[in-house]
Amino acid sequence: MGKKRLNDNLQELEAHEQTVIQHLLKQGQEDLVWAHLPRFYGQTATAQGPANESEFLTNPEGGAAETFEHYLTRAGFDGTAQALVEEFTDWLQRTGILTRNLLPHNLVLGVRNEKLRLFLVDGLGAPLIPSLLSTSRNWRLHYIDRRIRRFYKRIEWEIGDREEPWELSQKL
Repeated sequence: MGKKRLNDNLQELEAHEQTVIQHLLKQGQEDLVWAHLPRFYGQTATAQGPANESEFLTNPEGGAAETFEHYLTRAGFDGTAQALVEEFTDWLQRTGILTRNLLPHNLVLGVRNEKLRLFLVDGLGAPLIPSLLSTSRNWRLHYIDRRIRRFYKRIEWEIGDREEPWELSQKL
């Protein structure tokens, strides 16, 4: 795959073109698609070359949205965090949108329409083989369920003592 594999902008474009997202958008379900993703505007020309453009997510005070990783360090997996994760994972299961592993540093607590929620800002899409298999609804839901279970394990690891490296503790 050469340099194409290292192009994050291209990978993000391809992730937004996944079948489920395109199907939901064609059905007029934009609000559902963007419920936990920053709105994506495509590529914009810059002096440094093309760059992907997406919505800037803010915290309740109007500053940059806090990463979920930072929130967990500060507040732990409290009631707010649990409710946000439940809403986010329900959305994943309902929509069937594919992600890579869900990592707390790739999610932010942002406000849209005066509502706090988790937004996936990196890690959208799936590796090649899962993407090809995603046409099977049952396989897609199995894949998403596995990502969610691993996400909960990661949260436990983040708030725990971290005695063993994540690579060893992530096994399902």
